[in-house]
Amino acid sequence: MTYIDIQSRSTRITRLIVSIAMSVLLVACGGGVTGDANNFVVVEDQTLVNLQEITIASAKLERTLCVVIYDSSILFPNKKGMDVIGEKTLEAGEYSDIKVALFRESHNNESMFVELHEGACASDSDVTQTADSIVTQGAISAVRFIAGYSTEPFVAAEEQTVNIRNEIIVKKIVSNGSAWVVLHRYDADAENGLGEIVNFQPSVTEGHHSNVAIGLERPLTAKDDFVVTLYANVVELSREEDRFDQANDALIPGAISAPFTVFPAP
Repeated sequence: MTYIDIQSRSTRITRLIVSIAMSVLLVACGGGVTGDANNFVVVEDQTLVNLQEITIASAKLERTLCVVIYDSSILFPNKKGMDVIGEKTLEAGEYSDIKVALFRESHNNESMFVELHEGACASDSDVTQTADSIVTQGAISAVRFIAGYSTEPFVAAEEQTVNIRNEIIVKKIVSNGSAWVVLHRYDADAENGLGEIVNFQPSVTEGHHSNVAIGLERPLTAKDDFVVTLYANVVELSREEDRFDQANDALIPGAISAPFTVFPAP
């Protein structure tokens, strides 16, 4: 765990008005606990699918507090830019797997810090404001964790209406290699719900991809249910010769979306 001892905060800006010489760092890895004996949160190192959301493992609070997420510029108070990259108000109670939205996408293997501040979080469009009083036990106020990118194959799509280009949008794809994005009609009686193949997207590369479009060969005339999958691109050909081959390109286990409904364009 990495802890940071910070003695003061400004209530109106997110900069830490302290010098690094005044901060005491206890360096280790793996997240940890911040707060006091009666009000605390637990955070762990984690891998992300949604790059604008981190997870607090658990929390126990006796009053309303603000969970504040800082980036690593917390260590460099003279650095220009914003320190606070996410915050969430929690009322009294016990929680697990708390999702905290970030104001930007995280970087791979980024160091982040979490603190508890008194009162509810308050934000406007320009400046994030957090309470001056930090919930702490002794001198330690913030705990460090690492947020890395998930490499587990993953596909997610949501209920939607076909867009003006007669396309369906796949919200999120994580691929650990070259892969085809394949659109199936949903069939409740078929294995994994994979009915006939409707169309496919030229192969995506390894990494995270958002809002990937798959065109329909003909317009929908009524709502229909679909499933999106990834197939490993076993034989990578030139772009001009790229062809999806269901017989040879292997379905990637786990890279199957939940069924989702698509409505025809109005």
